[in-house]
Amino acid sequence: MDEQKELISLGHEADMFLSSKLGTYVKERAAIEIEQATAKLVSVDCNDVIKIRNLQTIVRMNQAFLQWLGDASFAGKVAYSEYLDAVE
Repeated sequence: MDEQKELISLGHEADMFLSSKLGTYVKERAAIEIEQATAKLVSVDCNDVIKIRNLQTIVRMNQAFLQWLGDASFAGKVAYSEYLDAVE
């Protein structure tokens, strides 16, 4: 039950952050960085392995960040739904 409460709280915090001005800014910046790095990957010299890896890292890092926030939100919703089912 304590773990469930923690997940509910974490999910709520993630949702609050995602809907805040700061959260919106961070999501937009992550999306811009993904877009910019992806655009550069199209034109980078295919022999420049270091540059390719750096751009891929930028994309993966920002995607992972957004995924973590989404996962926290989803886990909270699932935990809350399970809590409601148990109460009924």
